[in-house]
Amino acid sequence: MRLLLLFLLMVSAASSTIYWKNQVQQPTDIIRYHVALMMDAIKNNNTGLLYQLTPIGERFDSFHKSYLVLNMSVEKARAIPSGEIEGLGTVWAALVYPRQQPEPFSSIFTLTPSASSPTGFVLTKMMFCEGGCYLQV
Repeated sequence: MRLLLLFLLMVSAASSTIYWKNQVQQPTDIIRYHVALMMDAIKNNNTGLLYQLTPIGERFDSFHKSYLVLNMSVEKARAIPSGEIEGLGTVWAALVYPRQQPEPFSSIFTLTPSASSPTGFVLTKMMFCEGGCYLQV
């Protein structure tokens, strides 16, 4: 009887941990983590990390050279069959020269899978929309 009770206890403990190991991350969580790492790299002037997350010469790189990026947020995201992730968000930035007040830029981000990035993705496309962006999820 004790052996049966011990066996049932072990089986229930093992099966309860399987759920946590196989948990799938949602596209919104992935892109929010990526954006958080980008903001951390910008605030700490860590160009090595920033260029692991977004390639040199891409849209965000040229934007970052002209604007002081103060914050980025992601409202929603979706996975694309190609393996990319698209996200709708806002970038708060101010023109570096001449110095201006920060303003929000509505944008769509595209992350592409990359083994060399800490998040497993790189920011390959960034589109700014006048009057706001729309992303169907």
